[in-house]
Amino acid sequence: MVRHLRRRSHMLLGAVVVLSATTLFSLLTFQRVNTLILPDGYDVRVELAETSEARARGLSGRSSLGANEGMLFLFPDRDRHGIWMKDMRFAIDIVWLDGETVVHVVENAPPNDSPARPVYRPLTPANRVLELPAGSAEVHDISQGKQIKKRF
Repeated sequence: MVRHLRRRSHMLLGAVVVLSATTLFSLLTFQRVNTLILPDGYDVRVELAETSEARARGLSGRSSLGANEGMLFLFPDRDRHGIWMKDMRFAIDIVWLDGETVVHVVENAPPNDSPARPVYRPLTPANRVLELPAGSAEVHDISQGKQIKKRF
C-alpha cells in the first residue's frame, strides 16, 4: 500500500512539474496584443515585439496576416532601424513611426529567401515599426506625417 501511494505521489509530482513548465513556457512566449487606430479610423490588432528576441523573430515563418492584424516593433531608442524579410512567406507593408507619427513607409515588401536579403530602412529615425498585410498603407491612407494611435 505504501509503495502504491509513493508511486502515485511521484506521478502526481511529475504531472505538476510538466504542467508548471508548460505554463511557464506559454507565459514567456506570449506576445502582448494592443489595438491601433489607423489614419482612416480602422482598428488593427497588433502583437508587440518588445524584446530583441521577439524583434529578431518578427513575422518569420508565419503563413499570413489577417486584414486587421499586424506586428508592432517597439525599440528602446530612435534610430534608422532596419527590417529584413528573413523567412517571410508573404508580402507586407512596413511603417516606421516616431511616436505616433508616420515617418516612412515601404509598400509591398516581397518575401525574400535569397542570401542577399535587402534591409529596409527609414530616411528618418524612428522608435517603432509597424508591419501590416501588403496593401494596407494604400487602403488605410498611411503615409508620411499621418498619425497612428493606440486605442485605450
